[in-house]
Amino acid sequence: MNPQDTPVSRRLKPLEICAIYGMSLSKLLRLRRMGLPTVLVGSKPRFDPEEVEAWLRGCAEKEADGEPS
Repeated sequence: MNPQDTPVSRRLKPLEICAIYGMSLSKLLRLRRMGLPTVLVGSKPRFDPEEVEAWLRGCAEKEADGEPS
Protein backbone atom coordinates (compact mmCIF):
# COMPACT_ATOMS: atom_id res chain seq x y z
CA MET A 1 0.00 0.00 0.00
CA ASN A 2 1.23 3.45 -0.87
CA PRO A 3 1.58 5.58 2.30
CA GLN A 4 -0.18 8.42 0.46
CA ASP A 5 -3.33 6.27 0.18
CA THR A 6 -3.90 5.62 3.87
CA PRO A 7 -7.42 6.29 5.13
CA VAL A 8 -6.32 9.37 7.07
CA SER A 9 -4.61 10.91 4.03
CA ARG A 10 -7.88 10.70 2.06
CA ARG A 11 -9.64 12.88 4.61
CA LEU A 12 -10.00 16.48 3.59
CA LYS A 13 -10.18 19.63 5.66
CA PRO A 14 -13.44 21.61 5.74
CA LEU A 15 -12.14 24.37 3.45
CA GLU A 16 -10.96 21.77 0.92
CA ILE A 17 -14.47 20.29 0.76
CA CYS A 18 -15.92 23.80 0.44
CA ALA A 19 -13.62 24.49 -2.51
CA ILE A 20 -14.49 21.23 -4.26
CA TYR A 21 -18.26 21.76 -3.96
CA GLY A 22 -18.30 25.54 -4.19
CA MET A 23 -20.03 26.03 -0.86
CA SER A 24 -19.46 28.29 2.09
CA LEU A 25 -18.09 27.05 5.37
CA SER A 26 -21.41 27.88 7.06
CA LYS A 27 -23.24 25.67 4.52
CA LEU A 28 -20.79 22.84 5.20
CA LEU A 29 -21.34 23.18 8.94
CA ARG A 30 -25.13 23.11 8.40
CA LEU A 31 -24.80 19.94 6.32
CA ARG A 32 -22.61 18.41 9.03
CA ARG A 33 -25.36 19.05 11.61
CA MET A 34 -27.79 17.36 9.19
CA GLY A 35 -25.64 14.21 9.14
CA LEU A 36 -22.85 14.75 6.62
CA PRO A 37 -20.29 12.02 7.42
CA THR A 38 -17.41 13.48 9.41
CA VAL A 39 -14.44 11.91 11.13
CA LEU A 40 -12.57 13.64 13.91
CA VAL A 41 -8.81 13.43 13.58
CA GLY A 42 -7.81 14.53 17.03
CA SER A 43 -10.32 17.32 17.56
CA LYS A 44 -10.36 18.43 13.91
CA PRO A 45 -13.23 17.47 11.56
CA ARG A 46 -12.17 15.75 8.35
CA PHE A 47 -14.20 14.47 5.42
CA ASP A 48 -13.81 11.48 3.12
CA PRO A 49 -14.60 12.84 -0.36
CA GLU A 50 -16.28 9.57 -1.44
CA GLU A 51 -18.55 9.58 1.62
CA VAL A 52 -19.42 13.25 1.10
CA GLU A 53 -20.25 12.60 -2.57
CA ALA A 54 -22.48 9.64 -1.71
CA TRP A 55 -24.26 11.57 1.06
CA LEU A 56 -24.90 14.59 -1.16
CA ARG A 57 -26.12 12.34 -3.97
CA GLY A 58 -28.53 10.65 -1.54
CA CYS A 59 -29.89 14.04 -0.44
CA ALA A 60 -30.39 15.11 -4.05
CA GLU A 61 -32.25 11.88 -4.83
CA LYS A 62 -34.54 12.38 -1.82
CA GLU A 63 -35.33 15.92 -2.97
CA ALA A 64 -36.02 14.67 -6.50
CA ASP A 65 -38.43 12.09 -5.08
CA GLY A 66 -40.21 14.82 -3.13
CA GLU A 67 -39.13 13.59 0.28
CA PRO A 68 -38.51 16.29 2.85
CA SER A 69 -34.84 16.87 3.59
